[in-house]
Amino acid sequence: MVIGSHSFPLSGSTREPLRDLTGFGTFGTLGVRMFFVISGYLVTQSLLRSSTVLSFAAKRILRILPALIVVVLLAALVVGPLITSLTPSEYFARPQTQRYITHNIAMSPTIYRLPGVFRSNTYGPAVNGSIWTLPYEMALYIVLAVLAIGIKRSRIVVLGLFVCLFLLQLHPIPHPIVIDHLALRRFVKLGLFFFAGSLLYLYRELLPPNKKVAGLLALLFVASFRTQYSLLVSFFTLPYLVIWLAHYRRLNTGWFSRHGDFSYGMYIYAFPVQQLTVQMSGGHIRPFELFAIAFPVTLLLAFLSWHLVESPALSLKRSPRIQESWGSLARAWQGAWPHARDGESPAVEESSEPSVSQVDDLVDVDVKPE
Repeated sequence: MVIGSHSFPLSGSTREPLRDLTGFGTFGTLGVRMFFVISGYLVTQSLLRSSTVLSFAAKRILRILPALIVVVLLAALVVGPLITSLTPSEYFARPQTQRYITHNIAMSPTIYRLPGVFRSNTYGPAVNGSIWTLPYEMALYIVLAVLAIGIKRSRIVVLGLFVCLFLLQLHPIPHPIVIDHLALRRFVKLGLFFFAGSLLYLYRELLPPNKKVAGLLALLFVASFRTQYSLLVSFFTLPYLVIWLAHYRRLNTGWFSRHGDFSYGMYIYAFPVQQLTVQMSGGHIRPFELFAIAFPVTLLLAFLSWHLVESPALSLKRSPRIQESWGSLARAWQGAWPHARDGESPAVEESSEPSVSQVDDLVDVDVKPE
């Protein structure tokens, strides 16, 4: 979905099938919202199955950071020097090169450009326009972790947060009070989908996947297309539809996932691969040609990322030495904050690591990456 959606703007096309058909947004817009719902659902499950907040934090860091470090370093230290219009000495002397590495690994704020790279591309010089969503993903993990004690006592904590975010969506804080208004609007919008997914997990006994309910919500969702209420309606319809679809028995993707979870790798490698493809074509490439070339290359990189970086990193959480270190930190933290033990659920071994990848809606943001 991410590669298909980005193939249009990156190749210079002003058309996008889903946006042209529905007015709701692009496939990228839809994808990012769907995957924030899934992330909220699965990460809440992970939090409640974690013995401590620190162990939850370790899982999230090991899932996101190692692969991100590799893709950032590959772009800045390998691809960049090979294709930049500058000499190697000029390229590495520019502060922008160092900022690209440090800011993107720290995930605050996202830096899109490298000196002299992709300057002649149709869309612009953004090296990796997909990673802008990762800081929001991590911020939502932090919010969830901070609320952990309350969540384990009462599910209404997340419901209250969802209501507050919805009110902020209806009545945004004015510009003079908020310095980065765009960042706040993105956080509120993505947070609503994330915590909708979280609520669907917390209230899964009351709101189980149901075909008739899904059908009615799908009709309401479609009816809102090309209206001013489409976004507001999607906050209450799309999350349920996504979780229902994920539980739909006839939708079996085991043949793909049995070789690994390539979703995150596909997400972080797709954009630079597509930009490189556009540059190598001289800027003369159609959307479907770009997709046909970039998809297999990105899939190969995602395969390598999973088996060489992501899976080995995730295995660290099962290392006895790592578990002992985190256990010591957790005991020290609980000793300093005795109330943290209240409402703590018993340790439960997590059977599977949820995917935290998501598809970005780059073509739906207000400005191009700078």
